[in-house]
Amino acid sequence: MRYIAPKPKEVLREVTEPTFGEIVKTPSRAEVRRNSAENVNAVDIDGVFTGLFEVLGTTDISDSTRNLDPTEIDVLAAEVLAVRKAKDVVEGRESALKTYATEVINNRIAREGNDPNATSGVLISTEFGVKLSKEVSGGKLNVEVDLLREVLEDDQFYSVVNVVEIVKKTTYPGGKTVHEEETIYELNEDALERQLNLGNIGMEQILSATRPGKSRTAFYVRDIK
Repeated sequence: MRYIAPKPKEVLREVTEPTFGEIVKTPSRAEVRRNSAENVNAVDIDGVFTGLFEVLGTTDISDSTRNLDPTEIDVLAAEVLAVRKAKDVVEGRESALKTYATEVINNRIAREGNDPNATSGVLISTEFGVKLSKEVSGGKLNVEVDLLREVLEDDQFYSVVNVVEIVKKTTYPGGKTVHEEETIYELNEDALERQLNLGNIGMEQILSATRPGKSRTAFYVRDIK
């Protein structure tokens, strides 16, 4: 009789899950620019620009018809990423410098008794031949026709506006028609100037019907002429 020994039972062993290093979230480009604007010294400037100098110009861009091999694609990607990272740091710092220069100019304007929101100003660098210019545009007074109608007499009002009548006819399925009329008043600037010169309308009346338009503030670096 042949005896067959039973197979030994398999021993279950506890397996510990592998541990991974801490996952560090890479900051977005917007976060890099914001961090650079808030505190450029908190950014790894040496690492960013060292990485840029190591790869800048390493991609051969003379022939775009070639089929790049994996190594060449890696070289291209490395240079693109390094350039973008340096660009984000620089642009964040540039934004902070523009904001700082604008605030310096605004404080100077305020000390002179003027409104910074409506007044332009400059900081001049004779050594570099440039002026850091904060320029305010727009904000001029606009005559509002609705207000003009309230402050002028009827004959005055109709002497300075174009009367535009719009007739609209809408035909619906089934043949129903609806007629709509709309009257629009447009300021005629030539006529207004003529009435002012004739003295038929006073400037104080026009000023009471004006509202300031929207102003825009921009920062420029301009050459000293």
